[in-house]
This record gives sequence, C-alpha cells and structure tokens, in this order.
Amino acid sequence: MKFLSIPDDFAPVSEAVIYTILPEDDDPVTEVTVKELSDNRTVARLRFAQREIITLDIAPFLRRIFDVQPALCAGSQPLYDTSRTKIIVVEANGTASDARIFSLFASDGLPRLITTAPAERTLGTGEFDDAAFFAPDGGNIFLVSDSGNRTIPLERRYEAGIVRISESDIHPDDDSATLIFSSAGRTQELLYRRTLRPRDSVRVAWLSASGAVEYYTFMRQKHTITVDKNRFYGSQGYQTVSADKESLLDMVSDYEPRHAIESLEEIVSSPRVWIVNGGLFTEADVLSSQTVHRFDNGSLNSVSLRIRTRKRGEESL
Repeated sequence: MKFLSIPDDFAPVSEAVIYTILPEDDDPVTEVTVKELSDNRTVARLRFAQREIITLDIAPFLRRIFDVQPALCAGSQPLYDTSRTKIIVVEANGTASDARIFSLFASDGLPRLITTAPAERTLGTGEFDDAAFFAPDGGNIFLVSDSGNRTIPLERRYEAGIVRISESDIHPDDDSATLIFSSAGRTQELLYRRTLRPRDSVRVAWLSASGAVEYYTFMRQKHTITVDKNRFYGSQGYQTVSADKESLLDMVSDYEPRHAIESLEEIVSSPRVWIVNGGLFTEADVLSSQTVHRFDNGSLNSVSLRIRTRKRGEESL
C-alpha cells in the first residue's frame, strides 16, 4: 500500500483535498479510514474494491467536523483555536499517511489575521471583539494603547488562534488601542476606538467567509415579540403549560464605507449568526434574503437587516 500524493499542510477544506493511493496487487478490497488526531476520532471510513489507483477527495467529510463557535475566553489572552484547523491522518489497509493540518480558511501558508472586516473598529462599553490569526511559524501579538500603557505578548507558537479585545482593555486615559500582529517578517494592525452606543443598539456576531467570527453593533429600528402559548382547560380554568417566544429585530448599521458594507453583507449568507448580550450568544436566523442599502450622497451606505431569535419556554432577547 502506497500513498502516491497527499495534500500540503494548511490546505483549505473549502476546496478539494485529494489523496491518491496505490493498492497492493493482492488486496481485493482497500479500506480507507480518515482520522482526526486531536481526539482520535474517525471522520470517515470507505471501502474500494478492485481499484488500480484510488483517488479520494476527503474535503466533504472534513467540512462536517468544523464547528466554529464564538471563542470562550475571558480577558485579552491568546487562545489556541482548534475549530479552524484539524490534524488529519488517512489510513489505507493499516498503512498511514503523514499527518496533515487542514484549515477552514483558504491560505497561501503566510501568517495573517483571519478577517473580512475593516482594520478600524469600534468598541462600546462592555463590548469585545475576537481577532483571529494564522501563524504557522509562530508570532507575536501586542495590544498598545495610545500612550503605550498595555501590551499582550504571544509567548508560544500558535497555528491558529484568537485574542479577545475588550473595551476595558483600552487604557482609561486613551481613546483607542492598536492590536499589532507580527510573524515571519509580516506585520498587520487592527485599530480599536472607544465609542458611546445608544441604549437600543444590538451586537451581532457571524461566521464570515474568512472562517472568523466577526462582530458589529447595529441600531435597533423595531422589535416585535410573538408569544405562542400552549394552554389547556382544567378544573381551574385555562392554564398555560409553556410559552414559546419569538423576537423579530429590524436593525440598521451606521453609514459606512464600501469595504465595511461588503463585510456586513456576509451576514445574509452566513451559516452561523448570533445576537450578543454581554458574554451570552443566542443563535439567530437572518430573515432578510438581501441587504437593504440607504445612500448618503453616493459615498456612504448603511445596511438594514431583519433577524429572528427563538427560545422555547423562556424569555427571548
């Protein structure tokens, strides 16, 4: 049994991930097993009969095991993020390939911040943002306030990770802070500005095309709540057994430049969207089939969306 070709490290699962296997002449059946090494989980098991050469694309199987959630980390600490990279071994009749790291996001192998959102961002009181990064050869991350009061060194190697930036990380005497990511001679920056939010603002998180969870705060235009009560009539009259609550949120963004609008438009097609309330995330459905734009002299746009959240037997956001 011989592997004629295997993919390169950090190949994205959004594209074909091809293995080519040469079976032994005396093996009428070749059993191929795809395993994830982090928890020794079998991702797929296939059988091939009487093949001279086996060509197998494992990308459809790998895409099912990527379950990206908002990072569960507190404070501005680097977190290794196993939801965006997986270590995989393919075995054919007991013969194992070399291990390979596959990625949720497309990569040219160069270190970078993983995002489709603009490099300049705002944080209101109590808000946070997750900066996802890819650093195959290690790197350093620093958060520097205007006066240089705070830094966060990344002290170990991460292939993919997250740093959570909170509004409270910006020094009280400063209005902004810059996250500096450097690896292999490349440097990228994200600028975070402190801002005041209206009371009726809504923080939304979504899985972007880059494979990162992005954040943005919208203005609430309308909030409609529908309650579906399950009731029965007994000896004491009508009684409510349970109540399901559905919330419809109509919201609009600030006026933004084109590159920011393009990032927000991804919310409509994103497979995962959440409403963020403090540290709590509520899964949401985007009912809009398209974004609605409002124009300001042709230079700035805003985006309008309708989002639904549901909770059974308890209060909805």
